[in-house]
Amino acid sequence: MNFRYSLVCLILTFVAACLQISSASAHFLWLDSESAGETRTGLLFFGESPHDRNYHLPVPIAAAEVFVRTGENREKLATAARDTDDFIGLEMSLPAGKPTALETVCEYGIYGGSMLCYFSQHLLPTSDGKIADGTSTELKLNIVPESKPGGLAATVLWEGKPLADAVVTLIDSAGETSEETTDAEGKVFFVLAKASTVGLMTNHSEKEKSGEFKGENYKGQANYATLTLDFKPSGESAAPAKKVSMTKNPKNTKDSFGPPLPEAVSSFGAAVNKDWLYVYSGHTGKAHQHSRENLSGTFARLNLTEPTEWELLDMETPLQGTALVSSGDNLYRVGGMQALNSRQEDDDLHSVNEFARFDPATGQWTALPPLPAARSSHDAVALDGKIYVVGGWTLSGDRSGEWQTSALVYETAAGDNAQWKEIPLPPFQRRALALATWQNRIWVLGGMDEYADIQRTVYSFDPSTGIWKEGPLMPGDDMQGFGIAAWGLDSGLYVSGTDGILYRLAEPAEAWQAAAELETPRFFHRLMPSGQGSLLAIAGASMMDGHIKGIERLKVR
Repeated sequence: MNFRYSLVCLILTFVAACLQISSASAHFLWLDSESAGETRTGLLFFGESPHDRNYHLPVPIAAAEVFVRTGENREKLATAARDTDDFIGLEMSLPAGKPTALETVCEYGIYGGSMLCYFSQHLLPTSDGKIADGTSTELKLNIVPESKPGGLAATVLWEGKPLADAVVTLIDSAGETSEETTDAEGKVFFVLAKASTVGLMTNHSEKEKSGEFKGENYKGQANYATLTLDFKPSGESAAPAKKVSMTKNPKNTKDSFGPPLPEAVSSFGAAVNKDWLYVYSGHTGKAHQHSRENLSGTFARLNLTEPTEWELLDMETPLQGTALVSSGDNLYRVGGMQALNSRQEDDDLHSVNEFARFDPATGQWTALPPLPAARSSHDAVALDGKIYVVGGWTLSGDRSGEWQTSALVYETAAGDNAQWKEIPLPPFQRRALALATWQNRIWVLGGMDEYADIQRTVYSFDPSTGIWKEGPLMPGDDMQGFGIAAWGLDSGLYVSGTDGILYRLAEPAEAWQAAAELETPRFFHRLMPSGQGSLLAIAGASMMDGHIKGIERLKVR
């Protein structure tokens, strides 16, 4: 499988996300080196993989200090910017002698309410072809490699001690990836038969850590380690059996509601109809994997008055980035993304134009007039017997999509004569956004724009006048606008994102205020009503725990 990460996607090895992630937002700090004759130059760059070297350096990365180790000595290197067609980053001249490693520690800053820190190392080639000792007291999160018969072993250390249950990803010189999970001694093994320049990466979260960085408070710290080296096989075979790492889920809390979902899922469809909560499909498994195997095959419902057990229903197309809407007695499924590839194949991702009605009384699906164009990473809501669709794009194979600039409406009461119609053009382009209804208007919150920038903008559409109006900006950092969930109650318009705060916009709709706090902050989840002035935060992805299968009840009155 080709290596295609995004910053969100790696965070979603903790997290979960979905395809609705910009390829421009997927990057990590790497160190490497190159030689020209007798001269060797160190390199620092910010890329999706150790082979991606032409992405601009964020300010915190450009300020990173790089050190070289030679035997017992460790010294800081002078760095200089390099900007060419095939490389953007920092370069540094290496000292004479036999340097063994380059390393850096970089506090990136606060991202999604959590502190983000990188620990990067490059082991330089040795004259005898052996791997240099990668143990470093300066790297709190440290990957220590060792050549073994049949492949490459590695030990993950956290503060000098073995770290169990850490997911380690290996990227070879062809860009192919594989994953293993550390055992109780912090060890993993990768089968490698050929010499290769490889990259290794892992992560570790400090959930309870809190503090202040440049005047801003944070809760939790996400730590990422990368390592590059030249691997040469030792000449023998046989390797330990592979292990499978499982998705983690947050513990139950006093605010938990009902049983967990049948599986941990993000980027799914959800709706409430007559005291039943319905959940349709979504993304499962590893965050950076998009394949048939990573689409949930579950359509289920839970009785909100007696939430004891999920009831499985007849499933149609497995999808992520889809919308499920309740209108009248029925549910409506709108668009979404289908993966046609297996885990071992390159991405073959396709948005769909499917539109279907589910009758809870009969348990039957009925196909309805399809969307004018395939659409995913959008959202949909129902108001006064009409279904509104805003945002999204069309995927036709790889991860580059065609933006859907139109907004649509479908009148369910029109029966067989109903067709999709365009409403006045929105003054924005967005995907990974949220829709809600409040005060007889359609509200469009957050999302990513056509320039791959995350927005915290708020717009409302009045169906009676056909006018779009801009509202007050959502609070929080930039990440707060991505993969959010929203719902409107009589008491206000509510939105939830990565910082774990449920914000409310109430009359006169001039400013947002904090209304509640989630036990497990999440995104690519759903907010649904549960009665008595409460909302349910359903599944999604956590910066610290990955895909989530639990539900939290949020009391807002």
